[in-house]
Amino acid sequence: MKVFVIGGSGFLGSYLVPKLVSAGHDVSVLTRRETEMSRLTQSGARPICGDILDCDAFLPALPKQDVVVFIAMPFRPGRTTARKLRALTANATTFARNALKVATRLGATLIFTRGTGFRTAPGEVADETWPFNPVGMARIGEGSIPLVDE
Repeated sequence: MKVFVIGGSGFLGSYLVPKLVSAGHDVSVLTRRETEMSRLTQSGARPICGDILDCDAFLPALPKQDVVVFIAMPFRPGRTTARKLRALTANATTFARNALKVATRLGATLIFTRGTGFRTAPGEVADETWPFNPVGMARIGEGSIPLVDE
C-alpha cells in the first residue's frame, strides 16, 4: 500500500514510519526539516521536504497514494504563552484542513490522529474510560472548528 505520512519525522512518526516500512508498505514522509531527509531515507521511507501549511508546493511531486496518515502538530513540546496558544490553534486548524485537501487530491483515505497526554497519579493507568480533561498544549483545537464548509 502507498502511504503518505504527514508528520512522520516527529515523535509519533519515529515509531510509525519504521513499522509501516517493515510491513512492506511504500512510505513517503513529509518533513519540514532537511536534516531529517537522510534518516528517513535510511529507514526505507521516501522523504518529501515541505510544509503542510503550503501543500500546493509539494503536491505536484507526489504520486497517487492509498492512505494519508496525519500525525503532525504545529508546535514543539515546552512552555507556551496564551498568545502562542491562540496562534497554534489557528495553525492546527490549517494543518487539518490542508491534510484533508492533500488526501482528497491524492484520492486517498485520510487517517487523522494525535498523541495524547494524561496526568495520572503514580501507578494509575489512563485508558479509553479516562475522563477527557485537556491541559496546556492538549487544548489546541478545542471547540467546534469546522474543517470543511457545510
